[in-house]
This record gives sequence, C-alpha cells and structure tokens, in this order.
Amino acid sequence: MTVTRWETEPLAPVQARPDWFDHEDAGGRVRFLDAEGSIPDGRSDSPDLIARADFDADRLLYLAGGGPDAGCHRLVVDDVTLDGEALSIDAHVECESGMAAQVITYPAAVLWVPDTKATRVTASITDGWDRTHTDTASIG
Repeated sequence: MTVTRWETEPLAPVQARPDWFDHEDAGGRVRFLDAEGSIPDGRSDSPDLIARADFDADRLLYLAGGGPDAGCHRLVVDDVTLDGEALSIDAHVECESGMAAQVITYPAAVLWVPDTKATRVTASITDGWDRTHTDTASIG
C-alpha cells in the first residue's frame, strides 16, 4: 500500500565522509530516529519534524546518500509504501547541473510517516553516480 501522507525535511549536506559510506556497496543509509531525535553521522541539524512527531504513533527516519560534487546537495524521497510492519522507501540524491566544486557531498533528510507502527524499513537510495543502494533498519 502506497503511503499517501508523509513529509521530508532536508538536512544540510556535509562533506565529511560518514563511516558507512563506500562507493560500491554502501552508498545510502536509513535509520529510525527515536524521541531524543539524535541525527546520525555527527550532524548537528535539529529538524522541526522531530519536535512535531508523536513517537507513539508515528515513525521518523533518517536517510542519507552521496554525490560526486557540491551540486549534489539534496536527498529526495520519491515513494513510501507500507506492507504490514515494513516500510519501503525509494529515494535519490538530486544533483544540479553546471559547475560545482568537485568534492563528494553527503546530503540527507528526515522522513516523517504518521500513523504507522512499522518496525522494519528497506530504503533504495540512488546516489549521485546513478547507482542504487539498499539499506535496512529495524526497531528492537
């Protein structure tokens, strides 16, 4: 079932390589966020969605990817589906055309999915090199 109600909030892209990133296998990341709202990968962002979420009734997730230059500054969620207690997410790193600093950039976003008790998530994230990576996470 496609989830019709969800919202994302972009996080500032960083250029510090996260521990999980490698070009071939791990080019995308998904994690459930808890009520403390700690954003992974050493980010200091404090998204409004964390304050708005009801952690008893909603799910909040962190998604991240990578891109080949500073023009790859946004992670976009394309689709969210729910099958029982499992969420599936399709997302991509959006890269602007034109001249940009040639430095690998790691954009991320927070995804809010209200009114779900999903305990598992699988995310397919297409990076800025047009390679799709799959990552999973679970609660408990």
